Amino acid sequence: MFQRSNSPKTSLLSDAALGGREGPVVVFINVKSGGQAGQAVLQRFQDAQLPNVHVYNMADGGPQSGLETHAEAEGARVLVAGGDGTVDWVLAIMLERLRLPPVPVGILPLGTGNDMSRCTNWGPSYDSSFRPERLIQQVRQAQPVQLDRWLVTVQEGMGTEETEPKLMVLCNYFSFGLDAKAALGFHQLREKRPGLFKIRLMNIVWYGVTGTKEMFIPMANLGGRAVSFAVDGKKLDIPSSCKSVVVLNIDSYMGGADLFGSRSRSACCLCCCCGTPPEEEDIASISDGRLEIVGMGGGISQTLTKLCGCRGKRLAQGSEIEIKIATRPNQRPLAAQVDGEPWLLPRTCTISITKTNAGMMLQRAKH
Repeated sequence: MFQRSNSPKTSLLSDAALGGREGPVVVFINVKSGGQAGQAVLQRFQDAQLPNVHVYNMADGGPQSGLETHAEAEGARVLVAGGDGTVDWVLAIMLERLRLPPVPVGILPLGTGNDMSRCTNWGPSYDSSFRPERLIQQVRQAQPVQLDRWLVTVQEGMGTEETEPKLMVLCNYFSFGLDAKAALGFHQLREKRPGLFKIRLMNIVWYGVTGTKEMFIPMANLGGRAVSFAVDGKKLDIPSSCKSVVVLNIDSYMGGADLFGSRSRSACCLCCCCGTPPEEEDIASISDGRLEIVGMGGGISQTLTKLCGCRGKRLAQGSEIEIKIATRPNQRPLAAQVDGEPWLLPRTCTISITKTNAGMMLQRAKH
């Protein structure tokens, strides 16, 4: 189902390689995203009746039908109205289930964090004054750029067991530790009390409340859990102060935090010792075949990171990662997350991250 890839660094792709700019635009709208916004976006596109624009309500069977019908047309482009999870869903159906050639994807952000939208210049949040015809014009004018995608394999035990591994595809980030614990608290509250999460603004408020609560519950440093970390076959020492490790594919994390410091060479850091700003060759890219590994401290440190734009501690960059975790019986299992979807790790496990088949995003010109 998943493919490993060793493709070289790729950046912006020419229009000629994509068959021109005037092919069909396939619009997938997640009506469950953004509270009531998704339904309003669907109605607006249906009323507009734009030529060569095909609109699909993802509540009616997901994106497969629309992709099967239009994705292989010359010059086809996709617009996803939803959050990061919706973008991942469309890419997974396109590249894994249907095994189509990658079609470039633009975003109308309706989620809570909207990190992929931020890093490809589609904005941090939904603008209710948008005009469908103007948005489609921007989709046609946007520049295609390769998106590295990564296969995360979680194998219970230390590699000798024969249990079925957990497989996920990483587009944005993977993390384990305190930040994932906070994300899990939010997720569990949303599952238990869905009525509290019908409005996007309240989603953000509740995430802040549950996240802050989880972050300030005492938790042992990762160093006390027999965590071993290797990047491209070389051992990586995790600082004793770290309570979270984040593996980044994009330069936006959990609603806009630039943990690696890619967007600003002069960004200050109030919460941990991150050293000097990154050199030019260290700047993160979604198409450079590398991941960025960052460490974060405790609750105050992580709160400052989210609120003040502080960086984490840069640890490494690489293209193959292996993590071994052993949690003692008297310790709680560690939480982890991939692209904002959290779960509890097995007490003893091996996690590997390797490159899989690439997707394609549309990068909008900055205003």
